[in-house]
Order: sequence, then structure tokens, then C-alpha cells
Amino acid sequence: MKFRIVPLALAFALLISLFPASGEAYVASYSLNVPAYAKVGLYYGSGDLVYANLLNGSENSVGHGYKFGYFDAARNFFSVADTDATAITMVKDRNLYITRDSNNRYVDTATSDFMGTLGCYHIRLPYSYASYAEARDVVALYTGSFILFENWTYSVMVGNYFSASEAVADAAARGITGTAYSGSDRTVTVVETGTSHILFEFDCGSALSLGIMPKPDYEGQKPLTWFKGYKYYGGFQYSRLSGNNITVVNVVAIEDYIMGVLPYEMSVSWPLEALKAQAVCARTYAAQNVGKHGAYGFDICATTDCQVYRGQNVTGDSITQAVAETAGQYVTYGAAIAAVYYHSADGGATENSENVFANPLPHLKGVIDPYESTVKTGHDLWTFTYTPQQMKERLNAKGYAVGDILSVTPVYTDVGNIFSLAFKDSNGKTFIFKQRTAATILSWAAENKEIFSQRFTLVGNTTVNAVVPAPSSGPVYIAGAEDTELTSANGLYAIGGSGIAEPLAGSAITVITSGGMQTLNLAAIAEGPRDSGIPQTGTSFTITGSGWGHNVGMSQHGARAMALLGYSYEDIIRFYFTGVELATNV
Repeated sequence: MKFRIVPLALAFALLISLFPASGEAYVASYSLNVPAYAKVGLYYGSGDLVYANLLNGSENSVGHGYKFGYFDAARNFFSVADTDATAITMVKDRNLYITRDSNNRYVDTATSDFMGTLGCYHIRLPYSYASYAEARDVVALYTGSFILFENWTYSVMVGNYFSASEAVADAAARGITGTAYSGSDRTVTVVETGTSHILFEFDCGSALSLGIMPKPDYEGQKPLTWFKGYKYYGGFQYSRLSGNNITVVNVVAIEDYIMGVLPYEMSVSWPLEALKAQAVCARTYAAQNVGKHGAYGFDICATTDCQVYRGQNVTGDSITQAVAETAGQYVTYGAAIAAVYYHSADGGATENSENVFANPLPHLKGVIDPYESTVKTGHDLWTFTYTPQQMKERLNAKGYAVGDILSVTPVYTDVGNIFSLAFKDSNGKTFIFKQRTAATILSWAAENKEIFSQRFTLVGNTTVNAVVPAPSSGPVYIAGAEDTELTSANGLYAIGGSGIAEPLAGSAITVITSGGMQTLNLAAIAEGPRDSGIPQTGTSFTITGSGWGHNVGMSQHGARAMALLGYSYEDIIRFYFTGVELATNV
């Protein structure tokens, strides 16, 4: 049965306002020691590349040509050479084949459509030079020559060949004094895209990686560069960490990085205050995770393992405004950068960090979320059933030698999210899964049995429950607002007998219904049954849940809901992160 708060003149339960807006955010200042630039891994590990094309100076981008050099430990760029070419490709210094297709690919193995070759052997002239200008003067004397920057010196190379013997033979035929040379497994070669024309080679071993910075058309311009269908600000770094293919990193100013994260982590159509909260969280996450992927030579990746980042393809006034109005702001706890997490939807409650991941953090505490339910999240409710046999098959498929399932015991956290699942089998063994594993162990996409968050219940169809949840009356709604289900009296205002609007508090509220006056426990109603620690048995088990994500930190849909209700981005952050403040770096 649904209870509905009805409008009665001078009655204490008449709702007049939800969640009044707060004032402007207070932002402190601390020495946070955050870098001005982020190093974002675009392609790395098993996804590293044989070749990487860059395009600058076309009608769809800004800038013209490139500088070659390196980035130091502080992410400052130092130039050692340059080119006016607008379409360049970085490849490993190995024998490659150039294909005829429009993608201008360079591949290891010959294909039926290859149109040319790029050899890794060259004629090395006998002298080295201390400056780029000296080496460039020599390059002008030889057709097909280019500069190699190797361990802080410049050398001149001529031609490209598939073998040392070919290089020696051509040197003799051309009357060139030099030796056959091929670069180390760290050498990166830069060519004009789609050709075998080498522009530059870089080899400083493991000490430095090739850095490339697009040149602006005029002083102060921010060039935009195309790479694999996306436009990026900043420069790029290329490393052959595996001794084979190339790791590609975008080195970008932190605010430009946030511009490339925000529209992919939150819809551009969402309220500004929600976007601002997301911008602060994304900036904080980047600062807190500097060096997370240090083994690959960058800080954070461009995927959901870190934060989704796709450069500047998607933008808009709301994105620009959200980043600008929060520029330089971070979430802090105790005057230090806070560890922040966020997820799509919490389903009604976030969770303590230690109940999901490993470490307890004082600012990552679970909270009952009364706001998220005021919007549609797309994952408001999901449910499915398992038979004991299906559970056995699922656990067996994941490598656990489980017998026939006799019972499953769910343990819930203080806010009602799942903490652990214990499966007792016919062999007398008990298999216990905790935290995130508890939330994923039964997820089975192929069978349409997906668990999207840790906010779910597991109930057996023949279990005799030892605990009767109270109350069992059903949800409570605001009159005339069917989608606004109440889970707490906090933030509600009512007109009392004096005619003055007074705030309500807590989870208990007395209302006038068709059956008379009743006191309802809103939190318990919202919570529903949570039979923690009680073995569940039966011929089937029903899993019912809501939300999408790991439940730690900020709910993105919750942030949207709070913004629609008039809350500021500071309010949103303070609600989802306990005891934090906003601060800028000094």
C-alpha cells in the first residue's frame, strides 16, 4: 500500500519546499603539489601500436607542423628539431610495409595491397654534431637523408633499406662514406604519413622518450591535433617500452584534460552544478593518481579503469563553464588531496570504501541517498532468479569446485548494501566472497543475470526469515509528485499550526492518511527487507537490486538529482564525501 502526504491547511505535514539551494562554495588554499600537466595513456600494453598518425594544420584542426624533443620529469617540453609537415606518422624502427588503404597503415608483414616499404637500415655518415642547425646543413647535401637524435648528439642518416648489405651497396654506388646502421629497440622513426620519407629519428634509450609538440600558427594559440579520430590539445610522447611497438601518451594541461573527460563521464545536457561537481571530482582523481601507470610512462589511462578521456571532440558551453568555474579546485581532506571515486548510480545508498575495496578512508563513508530516486537512472530496478544448479554452474565456471548448493547467506552493510555471500554446498564446504567479489561472483551477462552494483538482496523462496522487517507499509510519496518517493524527512519543510514553515528531520514522520494519523519510518521503508546473516534456501533464489557501479563516493545520477533540486556543486561533494572541503593549490 502507498501512503501519500496530502495538502491540509495548517497541518504539520504539508510539504512546501524541497531542498532549498545553498550559497556559493567556500574554497580554501593549500600547498597541494599537483602537476600542471597530466600524462594520459592512449595506447599501451597489449594495445601498443606499430604506427601512430598525427594530423595538424587541416581545415578541422588548429596549428601547423611539429617540434620534436622530449618531456622532462616536470612535464616541460624541450625541442631538439622540427618540421613543417602537417601529417606525420611515428613507427618503430623496423622493416615495415606501407599499405594502399586510406588509413595509411604501416604493417610488419607484406599484404597483397602494399604499395611500398620502409626499411630500418640506413647509411650513417661518419660525423656527429652538437646542434640541430649543423646537422640540418648536412642533410641538405644528400637526397633521402634525415637527422637522428641519439643520446644528446645529432647524426645524419641516408636512405632506408631492408638489410645492411643493401645499405652498404647503395653507399658504394652513390660514393657516400658511411656505415650500415639500424637503431636500437628503443628507436622511434618519424615519417611523412603514407610515404617512406623519414623526417627524424629519436633514440635516447630508456632515459628519454620522443616528445612531439604541435606548432601554433601564432603566439598564444592552442593547437589541436587529430589522432585516431579524436582531437587533442597538448603534446604527445612515444616510447617503445616493450622493445617492439609504440606506447602513445597525451601530455596535456590539466584543465584541458578535464575538458576531455567531462562530456564522456556525464551528459552535457545535465545541470551545471552536477557538471561542476563532476569536474572537481575528475580533477581530484587525476591529481590523486599521478603515476598510477608509471610502469608505462604515464599517470592515468583514457578508459574506465581510470576516467574516460577522448580529447576535444565533444564540447559545449556547459562543459566550458563547468571547467572554468571550478578551475584549479580539488577535493581535500585534512589539507591533502582526497581519494575520490564516483559511479553512475548508487541505487539508494553509497558505501564505505572498506566494504567495497580494501582500505577504510574517513571521507569515503556510505550514506543513504534520498536524492537519486527523484530521477530515472536507467538502472532503478533489476531482478532475476537463480536455481541452485545454475549457481553451481556459475561458480564452477569461475574455477570454484562447488558441489550442490544447499544455502546462500547474504551479509549486508549498515546501509543495506551487500557485503558478502557465503555458499554452503553438499560437500560440507562453505565458499565466502566479500566486497566487490560478492557483487560480481554471480553476474552472468550471457544468461541476462547481471549484477550492476552492490545494492541488491538475495532471497531464497523457502527461507523462513528470523527477522521481520518493519514497517511493511510501503513507499511514501509527495502528493502530486508520483516520481518523488520519500526516504527521509531531512530537507522537507512543513507549515505548522503557527503558519511558519519549519524544517523536518530524521526518518520518522507522522502523516494524515485515509486511515487516520500514522507515524512512518521512511528510512526503513526505503531500505526494504535486509535479512543479514540469515541462510537463504529454496529451489530458487531471487536477486533484486538497483544502481550501477561500485557504490563508493559520488553517484553521478545522484549529483544530477541534487542539482535539479537546487543544490550547489559544493553541496553535492560534501554530501557524498564526508568531512571534505574544496581547495586550490598555492
